[in-house]
Amino acid sequence: CNKLKFFRKDITFGADLIVGFPTETEENFQNSIDLISECQISNVHIFPFSPKEGTPAAKMQKFKKELINLPGFGEKKVDNILNSIEKSKNQTPDKVLFGLGIKNVGLTVSKNLINTFESINSLAQANKNRIMEVYDIGEEIADSIIHYFRKDKNKNVLEKLEQNQIKLKKDIIKYKKHRFNDKYFVITGKFELYSRMEMIKIIESLGGKVQTAISSKTDFLVFGENVGSKMKKAQNYEIELINESQFKETINEK
Repeated sequence: CNKLKFFRKDITFGADLIVGFPTETEENFQNSIDLISECQISNVHIFPFSPKEGTPAAKMQKFKKELINLPGFGEKKVDNILNSIEKSKNQTPDKVLFGLGIKNVGLTVSKNLINTFESINSLAQANKNRIMEVYDIGEEIADSIIHYFRKDKNKNVLEKLEQNQIKLKKDIIKYKKHRFNDKYFVITGKFELYSRMEMIKIIESLGGKVQTAISSKTDFLVFGENVGSKMKKAQNYEIELINESQFKETINEK
């Protein structure tokens, strides 16, 4: 019983808890059912996870009778699980990334990562320095991501998610034409008119991306009072500087 491997509790799949088992054969699946019953595990959503046999929901349909007979299960509950799994395919990739359970990667961090890399597969291939360019990503988070995607078993998880039609890539959004489209920003200093989060939301709404650190990719440094070393570094890179009043004017440009 102690050797059962559980998927992390998360909102990605729209269930309380989901358990994945290798089920290349009907015998394997039946063994999994028997093991859950023997260990007296209840309130568990189980699905056979093998790309050879199609989607989890399709395989659950195949073994629906066995699932209904599990302790604490019934036809209505199994139908709800099936519906939840199908609905999970519409989760945004930032929620899927969060659901992977990578250490130090919460929902806000996941959103920032997907806004920059646009897909989980692109993130998985990025190096540490590139990851640390993303807004609010430090060395500890970057190390966690690199460590996670370095493991073959986690690469296999991505493959299985993709095979089961879970969205790993951000939908293409058509932003209104603006000079901020596809530009990279760093924000530094203190501001009077906007909070830092308000600036980030405005920039992202206009198709821009926010970084934590200055790099050769940075297009704009938005600065307020009490700026630090980022100003000098931006000048060395010949990055365009925008103060708060200029920022206000620019975002209202048509």
